[in-house]
Amino acid sequence: MLSFILRRLGTMALTMLCLTMVVFFLINLDPNLKKLAISQTEMHTSAEQLESWLVNHGYRQNFFSRYGQWLGIVPKQPVTDPATGKPARRFSFCNDPVEPTFSGVLQGDFGCSTKFKTTVASKLFPALGATGILMFWVLVVMVPISLLIGILAGMREGSRTDRTLSVASIASTATPEYVSGVIFTVIFASWLGLLN
Repeated sequence: MLSFILRRLGTMALTMLCLTMVVFFLINLDPNLKKLAISQTEMHTSAEQLESWLVNHGYRQNFFSRYGQWLGIVPKQPVTDPATGKPARRFSFCNDPVEPTFSGVLQGDFGCSTKFKTTVASKLFPALGATGILMFWVLVVMVPISLLIGILAGMREGSRTDRTLSVASIASTATPEYVSGVIFTVIFASWLGLLN
């Protein structure tokens, strides 16, 4: 049993590592980096100035080095201020280290959001709290309903009720959450006005 659990944990860790690497790669494709540079500088900046901004803020470092810094297994390197030549923070609104430091996801540092001008953790944890509350209420509502549907379908096995409940259960399970989320938002917010 212990070996099964360890294999599962190893598979989970490897899956998370591969998934984060793919997402990190996609986010750091050149068009996305140029879009970031444009959003952080003036709109009419030349291509050379955009490239200079990307270099000065550390976005042109080796991919695996940057991924390791984000993950926290490679020391995060400070950027060099082009005016003074001294180590500086990458963004003024974030407390990036000015000395090489192990500071990444594994240490609980999720980085800085250039969109919200704050740390990712300050936006992430309140959202996780709201998600936890939502998950609790879904559990409280859905478990009794699921048990009731299962009991009704089992009591009338092979009947029209059983087939109807089975089809409805399969359809609701097969519908992706992002589709059912939009449908329920329209029903509860727009039509019933309950989510104001």
